[in-house]
Amino acid sequence: MTSAIQLFIELELIVNEAEFEATFREITEIAKKNAVRLSYNFYREPSNPTRIYAIEKHDDVESLERHFQTAMPALQKAWACARPIKTLILGNLPPHLRAMMEQNGCTVVSTWIEG
Repeated sequence: MTSAIQLFIELELIVNEAEFEATFREITEIAKKNAVRLSYNFYREPSNPTRIYAIEKHDDVESLERHFQTAMPALQKAWACARPIKTLILGNLPPHLRAMMEQNGCTVVSTWIEG
């Protein structure tokens, strides 16, 4: 079974683009400094430029946990820039992390079929 974790996050931009981008650059710098193995891809809905979609990929659960431990102040700053509408977490999380994510309104979807 794969240990990779992916997050699909739908966001509503509530600040200017430059502030949003700067916040996520800060988050990726924190990740690099703390050996968090993640990548982000952002997409914008053409008919609604304030609607942002993010794909966040982690190599494993340990990377996701370390990301939360090391970047929480920057992540809170990001949530002030763009309000999460929906968050799907795709992958197998340990029970404690699954419960935490579900308590925060995330939908956790475990791996079903691997290719």
